[in-house]
Amino acid sequence: MSETQEILNERFAMRQFAIERSLHILGPVLGRKRGVEVRIGGAAACTDGNTIWLPALPLDDAEATSLGFGLLFHETNHVRYTDFGVARGEGLVGALTNALEDIRIDGLGHREYPGGRREEEQLVAALIRRGEAKACPKDDHPARILESYVMWRLEYDVLGIDAAQGMAEAAEALFRETFKPGLQTKLDALMFGVRDCRSTAEVHELARRIGAMLEEEARQEERPQAKGEELEADQQQADSARPLRQALDAAPEDHVSGIGELAQAAITAKAGEAPELNLPMLRGKASVVPLASAEGAAFSTEVKAATNALRQRLAGLLQAQTLCRRYPAMVGRRIDTRRLCRFEAGDPRVFVRETVGLQTDTAVQILVDRSGSMGSSRTRKKSATARPIEMARAACYATALALQQIPGVAVAAAAFPGDADHDVIVMGQFARRIDRQADRFAALEAGGGTPMAEAMLWGAGELLAQRNSRRLLLLATDGAYDEDLGRAMVLRLERAGIEALGIGIHCDVSHLVARSRQISVVAELPGAMFELLLEAIEHPSTGSSRENRPRS
Repeated sequence: MSETQEILNERFAMRQFAIERSLHILGPVLGRKRGVEVRIGGAAACTDGNTIWLPALPLDDAEATSLGFGLLFHETNHVRYTDFGVARGEGLVGALTNALEDIRIDGLGHREYPGGRREEEQLVAALIRRGEAKACPKDDHPARILESYVMWRLEYDVLGIDAAQGMAEAAEALFRETFKPGLQTKLDALMFGVRDCRSTAEVHELARRIGAMLEEEARQEERPQAKGEELEADQQQADSARPLRQALDAAPEDHVSGIGELAQAAITAKAGEAPELNLPMLRGKASVVPLASAEGAAFSTEVKAATNALRQRLAGLLQAQTLCRRYPAMVGRRIDTRRLCRFEAGDPRVFVRETVGLQTDTAVQILVDRSGSMGSSRTRKKSATARPIEMARAACYATALALQQIPGVAVAAAAFPGDADHDVIVMGQFARRIDRQADRFAALEAGGGTPMAEAMLWGAGELLAQRNSRRLLLLATDGAYDEDLGRAMVLRLERAGIEALGIGIHCDVSHLVARSRQISVVAELPGAMFELLLEAIEHPSTGSSRENRPRS
């Protein structure tokens, strides 16, 4: 393997790792692909079976990432494979149903999602390291000792989670000390049958059979060995103190927490460790006050007329560069039979070579700042100058229209902040024609703060959901953002293979993104957007796309 190829492979591996370990960026994408909505924000981790809520978490924290991905893996397995209509039962049977179902659904998740075993391995390791998962003490309630044995023994022996080995061995040793000899053999013969369960109902039936076996064992222990009222009373008192009977009669608070509950507690605690570093994930929603379609059509007509020359120039330049060009050459692999006659005339250029055209397999997410400062003109003659928000919405619409004409280019547009906390306003979606969403652009008005880093996180998730080989995020802002957080976010995007572009309206954003423009007059915004995107598509960053090169 050549040195160049090794470097490329290393860069690809680093990029894949960065993408896979970006909880804020990929968490919602993975959840969506597995049929559940993921929201990052709030104070605690919880789920209702359809939505998984994670608290706002630090952007670059390996432990938070391990806990978050592990919880997402486990809970999405429940959504995909658990029948929530099946009654779990009460007491020990209910607790065993939950423990066995966790093993069944995670085992199915391992088969479907190759990275699932790694996610669960890191989750269990983090839970043990933090102390949320710990071995039962000798004086713990017998129900907890029994359930811990079932959970950790199956985690290690059935799911193959190496991090659970120590917990499984400790739980087994304590189980043997607590319960009578022979019970472990009977319990093992039943509980390992979870490998053959095909549904939640079968898991519950297995738990019921285990409960029946334990009840029968408890009754055998309780059979009176002596006669007489006093001796019988002593026997009854002794029976009530037997560990197995205590396990069967356990109160709700005497049962252990499953992997999901432990992960929720751990990630909630993690969110409270350094709240100043936490970052939520915004949600994309359409504006709550869209204009009528007639007003949207009028806006579309006006913008098309005003930016027609720019749109045609951008489309023409890009389309011209996507073409493959052929030319004669003296060396090559293919002979042009039409030029063989020229060889006798002394022209040795009888081979055909081609120049690969510009690759435009690109997804572009436009993000525009609509904060309160975008609502007023910064010039003295306010009546003669368009407000920044008016020019921004027109420029976004015109740019999206132009990009949509290019084969292989997918485009979407959104504005931040949204009409409510933790929202962005979606103006144009990847899957729909931009001109059919003109009313959303026309309805955009200024208001709110500047949650730029959060908006970039949302945009990254949208881009990573697209299958294009290149991904561009174009940001237009007039400043007043958290610079440290913004730089950290841009770095994370680059490591995930997303190229960030920036336009500063009355401000310089070159310290934030390498490829940027600064405009001092809002009327320059459409041209700046077009110019920046053209430059990015024509000259991709190193390693992000194939360069134009000749081929034989």
